[in-house]
Formats: sequence, C-alpha cells, structure tokens
Amino acid sequence: MKLTGIKLNLQPAIEPQPRRLPYLLGHGLLYAGLLLLALITVWFGVKVTVIAGAYRRATASAASLTAAGSESNRAQLQAETDTLAGALDTLQTELLPLLPPPAVTRWLPYGDDLAALPVLLPAAADLARAGQAAAALANATTLPDLVSQLARVQPQLARLDADLLRHRPALAAIEADKLSPLLAPRARQLQQLLPQTRTGLQLAQLLPPALGFEQPQTYLLLTQNADELRPSGGYINTAGHIVIDHGQIISLQMQDSYAVDRLSEAYPYPPAPLRNYMKADYWVLRDASWSPDFPEAARTALELYQLGQGVNADGVIAIDQYALPLLLPATGPLTVNGEQVTAANVIDLMQQHWTPEAGQAQDGEWWAQRKSFMLALAEALVQKFETAPESIPPAALAAALQQAHAEKHLLLYIKEERLANLLAERGLDGGLPATGGDYLLVTDANVGFNKASAKVERYLNYTVQLAGDGSGQARAQLLYQHTAPARAGECAIDLRYDRSYAQNMERCAWIYTSLIVPAGAELRTGPGVVVAGRYLLRGQPTSGQVDRQTLPHHKQSWSQLFLLAPAQRLALDFDYRLPPGTVSAGGEQQSYSLLLPKQPGTLEPAVQVSLTLPAGAQLLTSDPAPLEQSGSTLLFQFRLTTDRRIRVTYKLTE
Repeated sequence: MKLTGIKLNLQPAIEPQPRRLPYLLGHGLLYAGLLLLALITVWFGVKVTVIAGAYRRATASAASLTAAGSESNRAQLQAETDTLAGALDTLQTELLPLLPPPAVTRWLPYGDDLAALPVLLPAAADLARAGQAAAALANATTLPDLVSQLARVQPQLARLDADLLRHRPALAAIEADKLSPLLAPRARQLQQLLPQTRTGLQLAQLLPPALGFEQPQTYLLLTQNADELRPSGGYINTAGHIVIDHGQIISLQMQDSYAVDRLSEAYPYPPAPLRNYMKADYWVLRDASWSPDFPEAARTALELYQLGQGVNADGVIAIDQYALPLLLPATGPLTVNGEQVTAANVIDLMQQHWTPEAGQAQDGEWWAQRKSFMLALAEALVQKFETAPESIPPAALAAALQQAHAEKHLLLYIKEERLANLLAERGLDGGLPATGGDYLLVTDANVGFNKASAKVERYLNYTVQLAGDGSGQARAQLLYQHTAPARAGECAIDLRYDRSYAQNMERCAWIYTSLIVPAGAELRTGPGVVVAGRYLLRGQPTSGQVDRQTLPHHKQSWSQLFLLAPAQRLALDFDYRLPPGTVSAGGEQQSYSLLLPKQPGTLEPAVQVSLTLPAGAQLLTSDPAPLEQSGSTLLFQFRLTTDRRIRVTYKLTE
C-alpha cells in the first residue's frame, strides 16, 4: 500500500530555552556569595583565633609579671612585659575594628563592655610599654648604671607619661561596676595602675639630678627609734650625712645623735610639751621628729644639723628599725663585727648590743659604745652597695623600699622644688595633705625617757553620724593597752637607763597623744585626763584641758598627756562635730571620704569605723566594701599598716 498526503516530522521536539545571561548571573552570584561567606567564615575564624590567642598571652603574661618581679628574674620580667605589650597591640589591631559603633553597642548584650574596650585596650597597651621601659631599666646592675640609663631615656619617659595622660579622662569616666565580672576587675586595675605608673615615670625623670647626675647631692640621714615613738617616727638615735655623685656614694658620716649638737650656738626653744614634760631647754636634733608633718620635721632637722655640723644638706632620709627586716631580704645577710645579720635577727641584735655585758658598768665607756652596732650596721649596708651591687636585685630592692615607704618606716624629704611638689601631690612625702573631706590622724609621743612605746598597743574606734546638711557628729575613742607585766611600786619619771633594753620597754609610758582633724571641726568634750604632779618632772599636775594647735593644710590638733602603767588599760574619748561641707554634693549624689593616715613608726594599729548615713539615704557605692551593714550603718575594720581611705556615695531620698 502506498501512503500519500501524510508528512512525518522525524526531527526531535525543541523545548523553549531560558534566558541564559540572567541564569548564569544568578548562579554566579549565588556561588560567589557562598564563597564569600566561606571566606568570611574562615577570616572570622582566623580573627577569633588570633584574638583569643592574644588574649590568652596577655592574661598569662600579666599573671606572671608579679612572680617575675618578686623573684627578681630580670630576663623573665623583660620577656613577660614584651609578650604583654605585643599581645595588647594585637588585640587593638584585630579586635577594635570589629566593634560596632557606640550608638549600637548600648543595644547589644554586654554593651557596656563593648563600649569600654576602645578605652581600656589603648590604655593597657601604653601601660605595657611603660612596663617595658621599667623592665629595661631593671637590667642596671649598679646604682650609677641606673642613674646613667635614666638620664639617657628621659625623652622616652616624657613621651610615655604624655601618652598615659591622654587616657586619664576617658579611663576615669568608666564605671567599673557596670561592666561584666570578667572585665570589671581589669578596668579597676587599669584605673589604679595609670596614676601609679605616671607617678613612677615622673619620679624617674627627676631622680637623676636627685642622685647627683648634675652635681653631688648631700642628704641628712636619721635613724629613728620607734620604741621611743614621736609624731613623725621616733626619737633620733644616730645622725649623719651621705654624699652621692652620679649615683655613687662618695662619703658617709654617722654618729650618735648626742654628738651632733654644738650647744655653744643659739639653739631654738623646743615645742611646749618637750619643755613642760621633759624639761628640755633647747631644741636639739635628737628631738627634731616632733611635727606630725614630716616635711616640717625634716626642715627642722636640716636647720639643727647645719647648726651643729655646718653641713647644708639637700634633703632628709629617715629610717626606723622596722624598715631593716623589709630591706635585708633584698640586700642579703650582712656581716657586722663578725656576726651575720639577717631580717630574722636584726631587731634582737640591736637590742642585745645596746645592753651592757655581764659585769659591765653603765659608765661613760658603755655610754660611748651603746650605739656602735647601729653605726657599724649602717656602714656594712653602704659597703654592700659599694662593693657588691650586682648581688642586690634591683626589682627586689625597689619592692622593699616601696613597702618600707608605704608603711612609713622610711621617710623622704627633698628640697628640690619639682620633686618635693610631686611627692606632696602624690601623698608620698609623709606630710599633712591639703585635701577636703574627713580626716583623722592619731599620733603618740613618748615623753618618758624610755622605750615603752614597744609595749603599748593602740586601738581606734571611730564613729560618725552624718547629717543631711553634710555635717556630722563624730566620736574618736582611743583604747590603750600596756602589754608589759604589772610591776610593783608607782611610776617614777627619771633620767635613768635600766640594765637591759627589755627592761626599758617594760616601764611606765608617758604618752602625749594628739588627734589631728579638719580645721572646721568643733571639740565638744575631751578625755579630761589629769596626771598628778608626783609623776612629772616639774612636780605640777596637768589641768586635764586639751591642748589645741592650728596646723598647715586646714588641719588642727587636740592633744593631751596621760600616764599608762604596765598591764593597764585606758580609754580616751574625743566627741566633736564635723563641719558642713565634710560631705560633698554632686547633683543628687553625696560623697563622704575619710582619710586615715598611719603614724610613722607604728606597726599595725587596729581600727574600726562605724559610719551612719543620714536618715533616708540610699547607699550607692562603698570603697572598700563594709565588713557589715545594718540599715544605714556601715562597719569597717582593718589594721592600719598603710594609709587607708574610705569612700562612700549615697543619695538622699527624703
């Protein structure tokens, strides 16, 4: 059969084709997006790894620095500061660009932390650079080498100080209490370290001239006996002067304080308590540490030393016996007259060598040599610096000096105006500060010709009730305990030495105590203690009235003499009113600040402060945190090893 009229299409069907350009473009963008996301993920992962590594290195090196400094490992100290500085630089470079703008951070979790990081990281990095400079200086093996290095790096120290100064406003504005528990302690640490580091940098810039880099410097040296306590440290046992040229000790002269004075000269009259209770006719060097303001006491000592020895010194270095156990671990044991002197035995040896040997009379020969051990100890210490300076680790020595100074067993006064002003501004000169707020310093002066201060313990109980107008009612109760065993017979004041040093400590204590408070405070009632005439050199009883004196820097003192027999306890109460303005106001916030300085020469008197806020006040902050809080009353307790300050802020709600 033949088929006709039918056409067969044997070609395959052709589907409609999509537009190829949009198709390829869409897929290309999708793949590019996925690739970009992968790259971002990898990049972000790398960033996180770098940031996490830098953070770990920073925290680890910061934790290691304390151990490196205390162990005086110079190489480790340098390595850790370099690691810390590098890690902080990495954190700045890698982390800060990732942070959102400030307008966004407040809406994010941990927004306060994110807002603080651009302030904290640069400040920490510059502090680390200052640490690098300090670590480099720690490589100096001798004091002359250190002075030379300090003089050479003066421009660098000035730049570092300027860098830190720029951070001060922003760093101070950070409210650490609003930060996370991880970041808050770091912020507080930086806020404390920045002013301390700036002080160190500024001191480092002024040290070379003070250590004789420009011309030799002469310093008056005073050794004070805190067992015979005086307001700025203690009775002066020995005195002399040291000459330093380019950090090198070129001359040292020390002698018994009794040998210093030249009474043919016109000596001034002594302060009234010395004249009234010790019958002192002249003000001589051994009694120079009378003022509670150490710069004033130092200037008195300089004048009296020049009067007696004709030496015009550039400053004063005063040290008591309790500084030696702090310094000797850094210097190492000393050999004095064939005996090894260490931190553990130095106090005992000083007392033993004062005591006459068995059968030795307390005559002129004993009198002339009773302080020979102390003089030989001073010479041995200086000789150690001169002959074996490399054996004294600078970091350990610096830490020991800092502790001795903070605990006020070592006091410094420099005539040079810039250095004197810096020490005063930073509260490092042992002087009465020109600060507002509340202030309470208790000083005791032993006026009994003995060493009984070593056996007298003091406890301060300070109670303050604040009022809404910024004034307050205050009560300072001083509790005294003579820890020596009771002895037979009445107290008798006379110019004698008991057979042993220990016996001189166990005698009755004649104490002239002073309360130093703000100038505007008004005394309402005092202790009213009367000492009978039979216990006093002049034979006249005291009136029981409080002695009042105006002091520099808006301070005043209230003073009274009392007698404390061995095993006796005594309480002295001062009730007074703090003036309006004691509490400062800033908007709705009220701020109360109390400074409790430590008397030089004391060890660690116990202190309790009970602070009651005005009625209806809401506590905002307290530094330190109170030991207890009952309603609006805060209780603080501590040992006064160094100066302490209490700061409280609150809001009046009624």
